[in-house]
Amino acid sequence: MDIAVVILNWNTEGYLRSFLPALLESLPEGAQAVVADNGSTDGSVALMESEFPQVRRILLDRNYGFTGGYNRAVAELLKGTDAPRYVLLLNSDILVSKGWLKPLTDWMDSHPECGACGPKLHALDIDADLTADASIPATTSSGNAEAPAKCKNQQTPGLTQVHEESSDASTTENKASRSVNYIKTDRFEYAGAAGGFLDRFGYPYCRGRVLKRTETDCGQYDEPKDVLWVSGACLLVRSSVWQSLGGLDDRFFAHMEEIDLCWRMQLSGWKVTVVPESTVWHLGGGSLPKDSPWKLQRNYCNNLLMLENNLAATLYAENFPRTSQSGQKAAADAENADQESLNAAGAESAESRSNDVAMTDSWTENTKKQWAKCVRRARALIFFRMLLDGASAVIYCLQGHFDFAKAVVSGHKEYRAKRRLPAWSATSQSLYTPDSLQSNLDAKEAECPPNKVRVREKDEAARTLHPVTGYARLFLLPAAFAKGRGIFKYLTEHQDYK
Repeated sequence: MDIAVVILNWNTEGYLRSFLPALLESLPEGAQAVVADNGSTDGSVALMESEFPQVRRILLDRNYGFTGGYNRAVAELLKGTDAPRYVLLLNSDILVSKGWLKPLTDWMDSHPECGACGPKLHALDIDADLTADASIPATTSSGNAEAPAKCKNQQTPGLTQVHEESSDASTTENKASRSVNYIKTDRFEYAGAAGGFLDRFGYPYCRGRVLKRTETDCGQYDEPKDVLWVSGACLLVRSSVWQSLGGLDDRFFAHMEEIDLCWRMQLSGWKVTVVPESTVWHLGGGSLPKDSPWKLQRNYCNNLLMLENNLAATLYAENFPRTSQSGQKAAADAENADQESLNAAGAESAESRSNDVAMTDSWTENTKKQWAKCVRRARALIFFRMLLDGASAVIYCLQGHFDFAKAVVSGHKEYRAKRRLPAWSATSQSLYTPDSLQSNLDAKEAECPPNKVRVREKDEAARTLHPVTGYARLFLLPAAFAKGRGIFKYLTEHQDYK
Protein backbone atom coordinates (compact mmCIF):
# COMPACT_ATOMS: atom_id res chain seq x y z
CA MET A 1 0.00 0.00 0.00
CA ASP A 2 1.41 3.36 -1.04
CA ILE A 3 -1.20 5.77 0.39
CA ALA A 4 -3.70 5.37 3.21
CA VAL A 5 -6.58 7.86 3.06
CA VAL A 6 -7.83 7.90 6.64
CA ILE A 7 -11.25 9.31 7.54
CA LEU A 8 -11.77 9.77 11.26
CA ASN A 9 -15.47 9.40 11.89
CA TRP A 10 -17.54 10.35 14.90
CA ASN A 11 -21.31 10.26 14.41
CA THR A 12 -21.25 11.44 10.77
CA GLU A 13 -23.23 8.61 9.18
CA GLY A 14 -24.86 10.97 6.69
CA TYR A 15 -21.54 12.37 5.47
CA LEU A 16 -20.11 8.89 4.97
CA ARG A 17 -23.11 7.93 2.88
CA SER A 18 -22.86 11.17 0.89
CA PHE A 19 -19.15 11.58 0.25
CA LEU A 20 -17.48 8.19 0.58
CA PRO A 21 -18.64 6.85 -2.83
CA ALA A 22 -16.95 9.73 -4.68
CA LEU A 23 -13.77 9.17 -2.68
CA LEU A 24 -13.67 5.45 -3.44
CA GLU A 25 -14.25 6.11 -7.12
CA SER A 26 -11.39 8.62 -7.22
CA LEU A 27 -8.67 6.56 -5.56
CA PRO A 28 -5.88 5.35 -7.86
CA GLU A 29 -4.15 2.01 -7.64
CA GLY A 30 -2.00 1.77 -4.53
CA ALA A 31 -4.31 3.97 -2.44
CA GLN A 32 -6.61 2.55 0.22
CA ALA A 33 -9.47 4.21 2.09
CA VAL A 34 -9.63 3.58 5.82
CA VAL A 35 -12.41 4.68 8.16
CA ALA A 36 -11.39 4.96 11.81
CA ASP A 37 -14.44 5.20 14.02
CA ASN A 38 -14.16 7.19 17.26
CA GLY A 39 -16.82 5.29 19.19
CA SER A 40 -19.80 6.48 17.13
CA THR A 41 -23.33 5.79 18.35
CA ASP A 42 -25.31 6.93 15.29
CA GLY A 43 -25.20 3.84 13.09
CA SER A 44 -21.98 4.70 11.26
CA VAL A 45 -20.45 1.28 11.93
CA ALA A 46 -23.56 -0.53 10.69
CA LEU A 47 -23.53 1.64 7.56
CA MET A 48 -19.91 0.74 6.82
CA GLU A 49 -20.60 -2.95 7.29
CA SER A 50 -23.68 -2.98 5.06
CA GLU A 51 -22.88 -0.48 2.30
CA PHE A 52 -19.07 -0.27 2.27
CA PRO A 53 -17.79 -3.71 3.33
CA GLN A 54 -14.72 -3.29 1.09
CA VAL A 55 -13.42 -0.36 3.16
CA ARG A 56 -11.02 -1.16 5.97
CA ARG A 57 -12.33 -0.17 9.39
CA ILE A 58 -10.47 0.63 12.60
CA LEU A 59 -12.88 0.65 15.54
CA LEU A 60 -11.91 2.63 18.63
CA ASP A 61 -13.63 2.02 21.95
CA ARG A 62 -14.50 5.68 22.62
CA ASN A 63 -14.14 9.21 21.28
CA TYR A 64 -10.44 10.11 21.56
CA GLY A 65 -10.87 13.34 19.65
CA PHE A 66 -9.20 14.32 16.41
CA THR A 67 -5.71 13.95 17.86
CA GLY A 68 -6.11 10.73 19.82
CA GLY A 69 -8.22 9.10 17.12
CA TYR A 70 -5.78 9.80 14.33
CA ASN A 71 -2.77 8.90 16.48
CA ARG A 72 -4.23 5.49 17.23
CA ALA A 73 -5.48 4.85 13.70
CA VAL A 74 -2.20 5.80 12.02
CA ALA A 75 -0.19 3.81 14.57
CA GLU A 76 -2.30 0.77 13.68
CA LEU A 77 -1.68 1.30 9.95
CA LEU A 78 2.07 1.69 10.37
CA LYS A 79 2.42 -1.54 12.37
CA GLY A 80 2.16 -3.95 9.48
CA THR A 81 4.60 -4.92 6.78
CA ASP A 82 2.39 -3.18 4.21
CA ALA A 83 2.68 0.21 5.92
CA PRO A 84 1.91 3.14 3.60
CA ARG A 85 4.55 5.66 2.56
CA TYR A 86 2.01 8.46 2.88
CA VAL A 87 -0.95 9.01 5.18
CA LEU A 88 -3.70 11.41 4.14
CA LEU A 89 -5.97 12.79 6.85
CA LEU A 90 -9.40 13.48 5.37
CA ASN A 91 -12.53 14.87 7.02
CA SER A 92 -15.76 12.98 6.46
CA ASP A 93 -17.43 16.15 5.09
CA ILE A 94 -15.00 16.54 2.17
CA LEU A 95 -16.20 16.11 -1.42
CA VAL A 96 -13.51 15.14 -3.91
CA SER A 97 -13.42 14.87 -7.68
CA LYS A 98 -11.49 12.64 -10.04
CA GLY A 99 -7.76 13.24 -10.11
CA TRP A 100 -7.58 15.23 -6.87
CA LEU A 101 -5.00 12.97 -5.21
CA LYS A 102 -2.40 12.65 -7.96
CA PRO A 103 -1.05 16.25 -7.79
CA LEU A 104 -0.44 15.81 -4.07
CA THR A 105 1.41 12.51 -4.34
CA ASP A 106 3.36 13.71 -7.39
CA TRP A 107 4.50 16.75 -5.43
CA MET A 108 5.67 14.63 -2.50
CA ASP A 109 7.46 12.19 -4.81
CA SER A 110 9.32 14.99 -6.60
CA HIS A 111 10.06 17.08 -3.50
CA PRO A 112 11.70 14.86 -0.87
CA GLU A 113 12.21 17.89 1.39
CA CYS A 114 8.43 18.30 1.76
CA GLY A 115 7.01 16.71 4.89
CA ALA A 116 3.33 17.51 4.22
CA CYS A 117 1.17 19.11 1.59
CA GLY A 118 -2.47 19.84 0.94
CA PRO A 119 -4.88 21.08 -1.75
CA LYS A 120 -6.86 24.28 -2.04
CA LEU A 121 -10.04 24.12 0.02
CA HIS A 122 -13.25 25.48 -1.50
CA ALA A 123 -16.49 25.85 0.39
CA LEU A 124 -19.25 23.30 -0.15
CA ASP A 125 -22.71 24.75 0.32
CA ILE A 126 -25.90 22.83 0.97
CA ASP A 127 -29.46 23.60 -0.07
CA ALA A 128 -31.89 20.78 0.58
CA ASP A 129 -34.66 22.56 -1.34
CA LEU A 130 -32.63 23.19 -4.48
CA THR A 131 -33.31 20.89 -7.43
CA ALA A 132 -31.24 20.32 -10.52
CA ASP A 133 -31.93 23.05 -13.02
CA ALA A 134 -30.78 23.54 -16.57
CA SER A 135 -29.74 27.07 -15.69
CA ILE A 136 -27.02 25.73 -13.39
CA PRO A 137 -23.91 24.81 -15.39
CA ALA A 138 -22.95 21.16 -15.38
CA THR A 139 -19.94 20.38 -13.24
CA THR A 140 -16.87 18.87 -14.84
CA SER A 141 -14.52 16.56 -12.99
CA SER A 142 -12.57 19.55 -11.70
CA GLY A 143 -15.60 21.71 -11.04
CA ASN A 144 -14.59 24.28 -13.68
CA ALA A 145 -16.98 26.14 -15.95
CA GLU A 146 -16.81 29.23 -18.11
CA ALA A 147 -15.65 32.22 -16.09
CA PRO A 148 -17.78 35.32 -15.80
CA ALA A 149 -16.18 38.55 -16.90
CA LYS A 150 -15.87 39.97 -13.38
CA CYS A 151 -13.19 37.50 -12.37
CA LYS A 152 -10.76 35.95 -14.79
CA ASN A 153 -10.46 32.17 -14.28
CA GLN A 154 -13.25 32.24 -11.69
CA GLN A 155 -15.10 28.97 -11.43
CA THR A 156 -18.87 28.82 -11.69
CA PRO A 157 -20.59 26.90 -8.90
CA GLY A 158 -21.50 23.36 -9.79
CA LEU A 159 -24.29 21.19 -8.44
CA THR A 160 -23.69 17.77 -6.94
CA GLN A 161 -26.72 15.74 -5.95
CA VAL A 162 -26.28 12.97 -3.41
CA HIS A 163 -28.49 10.77 -1.26
CA GLU A 164 -28.46 11.44 2.47
CA GLU A 165 -30.48 10.17 5.41
CA SER A 166 -32.03 13.11 7.24
CA SER A 167 -34.24 13.43 10.29
CA ASP A 168 -37.49 15.34 10.21
CA ALA A 169 -37.33 18.64 12.09
CA SER A 170 -40.35 17.80 14.23
CA THR A 171 -39.19 14.42 15.53
CA THR A 172 -36.04 12.38 15.80
CA GLU A 173 -37.94 9.13 15.36
CA ASN A 174 -39.28 9.66 11.85
CA LYS A 175 -36.45 9.62 9.32
CA ALA A 176 -37.14 10.45 5.71
CA SER A 177 -34.82 9.72 2.87
CA ARG A 178 -34.19 12.74 0.72
CA SER A 179 -31.91 14.01 -2.00
CA VAL A 180 -29.52 16.68 -0.78
CA ASN A 181 -27.91 19.12 -3.16
CA TYR A 182 -24.33 20.11 -2.38
CA ILE A 183 -23.07 23.06 -4.37
CA LYS A 184 -19.38 23.26 -5.28
CA THR A 185 -18.51 26.91 -4.85
CA ASP A 186 -15.47 28.94 -5.90
CA ARG A 187 -15.28 30.58 -2.51
CA PHE A 188 -12.30 29.64 -0.38
CA GLU A 189 -13.27 27.65 2.69
CA TYR A 190 -12.62 28.95 6.18
CA ALA A 191 -10.67 25.95 7.51
CA GLY A 192 -7.64 26.27 5.25
CA ALA A 193 -8.31 28.10 1.96
CA ALA A 194 -5.01 28.16 0.00
CA GLY A 195 -2.55 27.57 2.83
CA GLY A 196 -2.08 29.15 6.23
CA PHE A 197 0.12 31.56 8.18
CA LEU A 198 0.30 32.91 11.74
CA ASP A 199 0.72 36.50 12.86
CA ARG A 200 3.15 37.42 15.63
CA PHE A 201 0.60 36.64 18.37
CA GLY A 202 -0.48 33.31 16.90
CA TYR A 203 -3.70 34.30 15.10
CA PRO A 204 -4.11 31.92 12.12
CA TYR A 205 -5.04 33.26 8.71
CA CYS A 206 -4.86 31.94 5.17
CA ARG A 207 -4.30 32.93 1.61
CA GLY A 208 -7.93 33.50 0.74
CA ARG A 209 -9.24 33.79 4.31
CA VAL A 210 -8.59 36.39 7.01
CA LEU A 211 -10.65 36.21 10.18
CA LYS A 212 -14.18 35.55 8.83
CA ARG A 213 -13.57 37.08 5.41
CA THR A 214 -13.02 34.76 2.46
CA GLU A 215 -12.05 35.45 -1.13
CA THR A 216 -13.36 34.01 -4.36
CA ASP A 217 -10.80 31.82 -6.12
CA CYS A 218 -9.90 33.72 -9.27
CA GLY A 219 -6.63 31.88 -9.80
CA GLN A 220 -4.66 34.32 -7.64
CA TYR A 221 -3.09 31.49 -5.62
CA ASP A 222 -2.52 28.95 -8.39
CA GLU A 223 1.22 28.49 -7.82
CA PRO A 224 2.57 25.98 -5.29
CA LYS A 225 3.55 27.78 -2.12
CA ASP A 226 5.47 26.92 1.03
CA VAL A 227 3.29 27.94 3.97
CA LEU A 228 3.31 27.42 7.71
CA TRP A 229 0.33 25.07 7.71
CA VAL A 230 -2.30 23.40 5.59
CA SER A 231 -5.67 22.31 6.87
CA GLY A 232 -6.11 18.98 8.63
CA ALA A 233 -9.36 18.60 6.67
CA CYS A 234 -7.16 17.25 3.85
CA LEU A 235 -3.51 16.80 4.78
CA LEU A 236 -1.00 14.44 3.13
CA VAL A 237 1.93 13.51 5.42
CA ARG A 238 4.97 11.32 4.98
CA SER A 239 4.64 8.33 7.29
CA SER A 240 8.28 8.63 8.34
CA VAL A 241 7.77 12.27 9.34
CA TRP A 242 4.61 11.42 11.25
CA GLN A 243 6.49 8.75 13.18
CA SER A 244 9.55 10.89 13.89
CA LEU A 245 7.39 13.71 15.28
CA GLY A 246 5.13 11.41 17.27
CA GLY A 247 1.97 12.39 15.38
CA LEU A 248 -0.46 14.93 16.78
CA ASP A 249 -0.24 16.42 20.26
CA ASP A 250 -2.85 14.51 22.27
CA ARG A 251 -3.48 17.45 24.59
CA PHE A 252 -5.25 19.36 21.81
CA PHE A 253 -8.09 16.83 21.39
CA ALA A 254 -9.39 18.84 18.40
CA HIS A 255 -8.74 22.14 16.60
CA MET A 256 -5.38 23.69 15.63
CA GLU A 257 -3.57 20.37 16.08
CA GLU A 258 -2.57 20.35 12.40
CA ILE A 259 -1.04 23.83 12.71
CA ASP A 260 1.05 22.59 15.61
CA LEU A 261 2.12 19.51 13.63
CA CYS A 262 3.09 21.54 10.56
CA TRP A 263 4.97 24.04 12.73
CA ARG A 264 6.95 21.22 14.35
CA MET A 265 7.70 19.83 10.89
CA GLN A 266 9.27 23.10 9.84
CA LEU A 267 11.35 23.37 12.99
CA SER A 268 12.58 19.87 12.13
CA GLY A 269 13.68 20.92 8.66
CA TRP A 270 10.69 19.81 6.55
CA LYS A 271 8.69 22.01 4.21
CA VAL A 272 4.90 22.34 4.22
CA THR A 273 3.35 23.18 0.86
CA VAL A 274 -0.04 23.92 -0.63
CA VAL A 275 -0.47 22.33 -4.08
CA PRO A 276 -3.21 24.32 -5.87
CA GLU A 277 -3.44 21.91 -8.80
CA SER A 278 -5.60 19.87 -6.44
CA THR A 279 -8.90 21.22 -5.09
CA VAL A 280 -11.41 19.64 -2.71
CA TRP A 281 -14.67 20.96 -1.30
CA HIS A 282 -15.26 21.17 2.44
CA LEU A 283 -18.66 21.50 4.07
CA GLY A 284 -17.30 22.40 7.51
CA GLY A 285 -18.88 22.05 10.93
CA GLY A 286 -19.21 18.29 10.56
CA SER A 287 -18.43 17.61 14.20
CA LEU A 288 -19.33 20.87 15.93
CA PRO A 289 -21.29 23.97 14.87
CA LYS A 290 -19.23 27.09 14.37
CA ASP A 291 -20.91 28.87 17.28
CA SER A 292 -20.20 26.12 19.82
CA PRO A 293 -18.79 27.48 23.12
CA TRP A 294 -16.93 24.20 23.61
CA LYS A 295 -15.28 24.64 20.21
CA LEU A 296 -14.38 28.20 21.14
CA GLN A 297 -12.80 26.94 24.36
CA ARG A 298 -10.72 24.45 22.35
CA ASN A 299 -9.44 27.24 20.11
CA TYR A 300 -8.42 29.54 22.97
CA CYS A 301 -6.71 26.72 24.86
CA ASN A 302 -5.00 25.08 21.89
CA ASN A 303 -3.72 28.32 20.42
CA LEU A 304 -1.76 28.93 23.62
CA LEU A 305 -0.51 25.33 23.73
CA MET A 306 0.66 25.68 20.14
CA LEU A 307 2.60 28.86 20.96
CA GLU A 308 4.10 27.19 24.04
CA ASN A 309 5.25 24.26 21.91
CA ASN A 310 6.89 26.19 19.10
CA LEU A 311 7.32 29.93 19.61
CA ALA A 312 10.57 29.99 21.61
CA ALA A 313 12.20 27.55 19.19
CA THR A 314 11.04 29.64 16.22
CA LEU A 315 12.48 32.83 17.69
CA TYR A 316 15.73 31.02 18.44
CA ALA A 317 16.05 29.59 14.92
CA GLU A 318 15.43 32.99 13.33
CA ASN A 319 17.49 35.22 15.61
CA PHE A 320 20.41 32.93 16.44
CA PRO A 321 21.02 30.82 13.34
CA ARG A 322 23.16 27.78 13.82
CA THR A 323 26.83 28.55 13.08
CA SER A 324 28.40 25.28 14.15
CA GLN A 325 27.14 23.06 11.33
CA SER A 326 30.19 23.73 9.18
CA GLY A 327 32.31 22.71 12.13
CA GLN A 328 30.25 19.56 12.57
CA LYS A 329 30.67 18.76 8.90
CA ALA A 330 34.42 19.30 9.16
CA ALA A 331 34.54 17.01 12.18
CA ALA A 332 32.61 14.35 10.30
CA ASP A 333 34.94 14.69 7.31
CA ALA A 334 37.95 14.38 9.58
CA GLU A 335 36.48 11.29 11.19
CA ASN A 336 36.04 9.68 7.79
CA ALA A 337 39.46 10.65 6.53
CA ASP A 338 42.07 7.95 6.17
CA GLN A 339 44.58 7.44 8.94
CA GLU A 340 47.49 8.55 6.75
CA SER A 341 45.96 12.00 6.29
CA LEU A 342 45.34 12.27 10.01
CA ASN A 343 48.94 11.35 10.78
CA ALA A 344 50.17 13.92 8.27
CA ALA A 345 48.17 16.58 10.03
CA GLY A 346 50.06 15.87 13.26
CA ALA A 347 48.82 15.58 16.82
CA GLU A 348 47.25 18.58 18.47
CA SER A 349 49.17 20.15 21.29
CA ALA A 350 47.81 20.07 24.83
CA GLU A 351 47.52 23.84 24.71
CA SER A 352 45.38 23.73 21.54
CA ARG A 353 43.09 21.15 23.06
CA SER A 354 42.66 23.31 26.15
CA ASN A 355 41.78 26.29 23.97
CA ASP A 356 39.23 24.23 22.05
CA VAL A 357 37.56 23.12 25.28
CA ALA A 358 37.44 26.69 26.55
CA MET A 359 35.86 27.87 23.28
CA THR A 360 33.27 25.08 23.45
CA ASP A 361 32.34 25.92 27.04
CA SER A 362 32.05 29.60 26.16
CA TRP A 363 29.88 28.84 23.13
CA THR A 364 27.61 26.64 25.23
CA GLU A 365 27.14 29.29 27.91
CA ASN A 366 26.40 31.88 25.25
CA THR A 367 23.85 29.55 23.67
CA LYS A 368 22.10 29.08 27.00
CA LYS A 369 21.73 32.83 27.29
CA GLN A 370 20.39 33.07 23.75
CA TRP A 371 17.83 30.33 24.38
CA ALA A 372 16.77 31.94 27.66
CA LYS A 373 16.28 35.24 25.86
CA CYS A 374 14.04 33.59 23.26
CA VAL A 375 12.02 31.84 25.96
CA ARG A 376 11.46 35.15 27.75
CA ARG A 377 10.35 36.79 24.49
CA ALA A 378 8.01 33.91 23.75
CA ARG A 379 6.49 34.11 27.21
CA ALA A 380 5.97 37.84 26.79
CA LEU A 381 4.19 37.30 23.48
CA ILE A 382 2.03 34.56 24.98
CA PHE A 383 1.15 36.78 27.93
CA PHE A 384 0.15 39.61 25.57
CA ARG A 385 -1.92 37.12 23.55
CA MET A 386 -3.74 36.14 26.75
CA LEU A 387 -4.48 39.83 27.38
CA LEU A 388 -5.96 40.06 23.87
CA ASP A 389 -8.06 36.99 24.64
CA GLY A 390 -9.28 38.73 27.80
CA ALA A 391 -10.30 41.73 25.71
CA SER A 392 -12.27 39.34 23.50
CA ALA A 393 -14.07 38.00 26.58
CA VAL A 394 -15.04 41.56 27.55
CA ILE A 395 -16.42 42.19 24.07
CA TYR A 396 -18.41 38.95 24.23
CA CYS A 397 -19.94 40.12 27.52
CA LEU A 398 -20.86 43.50 26.02
CA GLN A 399 -22.55 41.66 23.16
CA GLY A 400 -24.47 39.45 25.59
CA HIS A 401 -22.57 36.28 24.65
CA PHE A 402 -21.75 35.27 28.20
CA ASP A 403 -21.25 31.61 27.23
CA PHE A 404 -18.53 32.71 24.78
CA ALA A 405 -16.83 34.81 27.45
CA LYS A 406 -16.92 31.85 29.79
CA ALA A 407 -15.33 29.73 27.04
CA VAL A 408 -12.36 32.13 26.90
CA VAL A 409 -11.83 31.90 30.66
CA SER A 410 -12.23 28.12 30.62
CA GLY A 411 -9.81 27.84 27.73
CA HIS A 412 -7.13 29.72 29.67
CA LYS A 413 -7.67 27.56 32.75
CA GLU A 414 -7.38 24.45 30.64
CA TYR A 415 -4.19 25.76 29.05
CA ARG A 416 -2.57 26.35 32.45
CA ALA A 417 -3.39 22.79 33.46
CA LYS A 418 -2.38 21.11 30.20
CA ARG A 419 0.91 22.96 29.71
CA ARG A 420 2.29 20.94 32.64
CA LEU A 421 1.35 17.61 31.05
CA PRO A 422 3.61 15.65 28.67
CA ALA A 423 3.41 17.32 25.28
CA TRP A 424 3.11 14.31 23.05
CA SER A 425 1.12 11.15 22.63
CA ALA A 426 2.14 7.64 23.60
CA THR A 427 3.14 7.05 19.97
CA SER A 428 5.99 9.52 20.38
CA GLN A 429 9.44 8.05 19.87
CA SER A 430 11.70 10.76 21.22
CA LEU A 431 11.81 14.25 22.65
CA TYR A 432 14.64 16.54 21.69
CA THR A 433 15.75 19.84 23.05
CA PRO A 434 17.30 22.15 20.46
CA ASP A 435 20.64 20.76 19.32
CA SER A 436 22.55 23.77 20.57
CA LEU A 437 21.46 23.12 24.14
CA GLN A 438 22.95 19.60 24.20
CA SER A 439 22.74 17.42 27.26
CA ASN A 440 24.37 19.98 29.57
CA LEU A 441 21.38 22.31 29.43
CA ASP A 442 19.97 23.09 32.83
CA ALA A 443 16.26 23.77 32.33
CA LYS A 444 15.90 26.14 35.27
CA GLU A 445 19.00 28.13 34.47
CA ALA A 446 17.95 28.49 30.83
CA GLU A 447 14.27 29.08 31.67
CA CYS A 448 13.32 26.26 29.35
CA PRO A 449 9.53 25.90 28.97
CA PRO A 450 7.95 22.76 30.44
CA ASN A 451 7.41 21.19 27.02
CA LYS A 452 10.64 20.51 25.19
CA VAL A 453 10.93 21.22 21.50
CA ARG A 454 10.84 18.12 19.39
CA VAL A 455 13.29 18.15 16.49
CA ARG A 456 13.73 15.57 13.75
CA GLU A 457 16.94 13.63 14.25
CA LYS A 458 18.69 13.80 10.90
CA ASP A 459 21.76 11.97 12.18
CA GLU A 460 23.68 11.45 15.38
CA ALA A 461 25.94 14.45 14.75
CA ALA A 462 23.37 17.10 13.89
CA ARG A 463 20.05 17.81 15.58
CA THR A 464 19.17 21.40 14.91
CA LEU A 465 16.31 23.86 14.62
CA HIS A 466 15.34 25.36 11.29
CA PRO A 467 13.81 28.73 10.42
CA VAL A 468 10.07 28.68 9.85
CA THR A 469 8.16 29.85 6.78
CA GLY A 470 4.84 31.57 7.46
CA TYR A 471 5.30 33.03 10.95
CA ALA A 472 4.69 36.68 10.13
CA ARG A 473 5.75 39.74 12.09
CA LEU A 474 2.53 41.64 11.46
CA PHE A 475 -0.29 42.15 13.97
CA LEU A 476 -3.28 40.87 12.04
CA LEU A 477 -6.26 42.18 14.02
CA PRO A 478 -5.79 45.96 13.59
CA ALA A 479 -4.74 45.50 9.97
CA ALA A 480 -7.80 43.40 9.19
CA PHE A 481 -10.23 45.85 10.82
CA ALA A 482 -8.58 48.88 9.19
CA LYS A 483 -8.34 47.44 5.68
CA GLY A 484 -11.66 45.58 5.50
CA ARG A 485 -11.94 43.78 2.17
CA GLY A 486 -8.62 45.32 1.20
CA ILE A 487 -6.77 43.13 3.69
CA PHE A 488 -5.95 40.54 1.04
CA LYS A 489 -4.29 43.11 -1.21
CA TYR A 490 -2.48 44.54 1.80
CA LEU A 491 -1.07 41.15 2.73
CA THR A 492 0.01 40.46 -0.83
CA GLU A 493 1.90 43.76 -0.99
CA HIS A 494 3.46 43.70 2.45
CA GLN A 495 4.70 40.13 2.94
CA ASP A 496 5.55 36.89 1.21
CA TYR A 497 1.89 35.95 1.01
CA LYS A 498 0.96 35.43 -2.61
